[in-house]
Amino acid sequence: IVADPVHEAPRPDPDNPGLVLVDHPYHIRVLVPVYKESLEIVTKTISAALAAALPAGCGRTVYLCDDGRDPAKRRWCEAAGPEVVYVSGRTRKPGEMNGKSCNLNNCLSHIYPPDLAIPPAELTCIFDADQVANPDFFLKTVPLFDAGDDVGMVLSPQVRKRERERESAWG
Repeated sequence: IVADPVHEAPRPDPDNPGLVLVDHPYHIRVLVPVYKESLEIVTKTISAALAAALPAGCGRTVYLCDDGRDPAKRRWCEAAGPEVVYVSGRTRKPGEMNGKSCNLNNCLSHIYPPDLAIPPAELTCIFDADQVANPDFFLKTVPLFDAGDDVGMVLSPQVRKRERERESAWG
């Protein structure tokens, strides 16, 4: 893997203060793989992903990838609205060691059938069940994909609230 960090400042959107402009109307597919995590934890993660601001012209769909086949999680997703999709149905193998990757691949096969090309303005974002996005997460990460055709992945650290407070106290 070659890492060449992008250090370009996002372009502010003059028509929408606080938002940023991007080169493409990206559609962000947020995948949240879960197995037996509580509904409370999962709903915080999904709600934060839905509430986080998007760059101008972008859209999002959040997928709860439920390997545990939890009826309560399914009902919650169905009540959450059209931006939230419940995906389940994969058969877990006894003693399986790579459950999360298989769960994600199962969800991706529902989003992108193998016989269809993935549209060029599609982005996939993965949050663990307990990763609550900051309100500006997409505003900081999505513009990085405009840096060129050689940008295929953007990684960001998971920073806990206490660490963010310490960083802001030190300037």
